[in-house]
Amino acid sequence: MRSHRNILLLWIGQVISQAGDSIYQIAVIWLLLQMTGRGTITGIGAMSAYLPVLIFGIMGGIISDIFDRRKVMIFADGVRAVLVLTIPLLWFTGNLTPFYLMLITFLTGCFATIFNPARDSIVPDIAPEGKLELANSLIQTSWQLAMFIGPAFAGLLIPITGIYHLFEVDSLTFLISLICILFISSGAGKISVPFTRDINHTKTKAKFIWQLKDGISYTWKDRRLRFLMTITFFYNLLLMGIPLVATPIFVKKVLDNRPETFAWLQAVYAGGMLVGAPLAVYLSKKVKKGSLLLIGIILDGLSFCPLAIVSSNATAFFLMWLHSIVIPIIVVPRTTLLQQIVPRNLWGRVFAILSVAVTGSSSLSSIIVGAACDFMDVRMVIVLFGCLSAGTGVIGFLLPDLRNSDS
Repeated sequence: MRSHRNILLLWIGQVISQAGDSIYQIAVIWLLLQMTGRGTITGIGAMSAYLPVLIFGIMGGIISDIFDRRKVMIFADGVRAVLVLTIPLLWFTGNLTPFYLMLITFLTGCFATIFNPARDSIVPDIAPEGKLELANSLIQTSWQLAMFIGPAFAGLLIPITGIYHLFEVDSLTFLISLICILFISSGAGKISVPFTRDINHTKTKAKFIWQLKDGISYTWKDRRLRFLMTITFFYNLLLMGIPLVATPIFVKKVLDNRPETFAWLQAVYAGGMLVGAPLAVYLSKKVKKGSLLLIGIILDGLSFCPLAIVSSNATAFFLMWLHSIVIPIIVVPRTTLLQQIVPRNLWGRVFAILSVAVTGSSSLSSIIVGAACDFMDVRMVIVLFGCLSAGTGVIGFLLPDLRNSDS
């Protein structure tokens, strides 16, 4: 079961599927900005992709701890392929509105809440012996390669076909991911230990509320996890509105107001992460993982600030590339820390809690930053929220349990 083939299949499927996700995000955000011209509405649209995590995120983790994780992933990919395809169909019939765009985005996000914790939890089942950190780096940073391939493809395609056909491409990528998962060893992701009320599996079968309670209780009792989740929430609350909402507004109001420029800016953003991924693996062996991710958080926020003095595409591309190098320095050590701290039977629920902390706070950040862009110059918004988010990393260094975490 633990073969390089399984990891390769999962990696290929995730690169292609997440490339489609990045294409979808570009298309939805730009269409909403074009239809409404309002940062607040665009922020609500961005929020609709992440709101499901706040509502169903932990339940998605429970599902991945109860059911065959491989089958959960196949089901989620199939449903999302159908949902995304309804957007060009609505456009073709003349019925596409901002409301329908946000509704479909919300529903697609609902099925992502069961896919993502299942994917993160299946990695140790299929990773070759002694290669877990490398496997995590590959899978967790597959979105970095995808974020280069997807936006680059969108940048080439938009001038030829327009923005609406990008949704058909995204639907196809979900189907390709589904096929890749079908070929992963059928035994991977099965839960062989009875699912019970306490984390040691010594009591009778739990009710749903106890299944939910176990993950939250374990996370709260471990100071390292409690601090990690708290810092992660506030960091994303202050930061994520910048790439999700402020960046397209920056392209529209400061740069050249072309959707393909927004797409290429996203591709350059991903290019830096491809450089940062091997750097994160190297640094994880030299620096305590807790300290490393806090350094990444500080650099992540501050490196957005130079955009305030940019007025040309070329300079914006270069600065965004430099900024994105630090992203894997947050993602890789954080994922490995969770897998080393948390018992295997709780991985799905704890990863779901992390997903709530990341994407749930990102949804709120989209509205906050979007509304700020309606009242302030977008460049000042980027500087303000970039500095505030860096401050959460500084606060993290004042917490020795988090700063010194390494296993």
